[in-house]
Amino acid sequence: DLKKYKEIFKNPSRYDELLDNPEALPDLYRIIFISHRAPDDLYADKSVRGLNTLVDNVIDLVEKYGSVRIICSMHIVLGKKASDEFKQNVEVAVEACRSKFL
Repeated sequence: DLKKYKEIFKNPSRYDELLDNPEALPDLYRIIFISHRAPDDLYADKSVRGLNTLVDNVIDLVEKYGSVRIICSMHIVLGKKASDEFKQNVEVAVEACRSKFL
């Protein structure tokens, strides 16, 4: 239940309280992932782009739609001098991500 942890999610200094509540950690990770910003940076931002508003909006969406769908992409740029071995390692990593997240 997101509402149960709402105030903890809004304050990074309280995140240690979630260690005994492993069911809440995936929700926190999703909220932080959506922002693409560090939790402390979000917390310091008291504007509408800050952590308080983000948590409130996510909880509102979950209550309204049952979940928040996260759509993302990954961009990988290899230098011209990248070795064949490195390129193969990147391909393996990309395939592992694809099979895990799709």
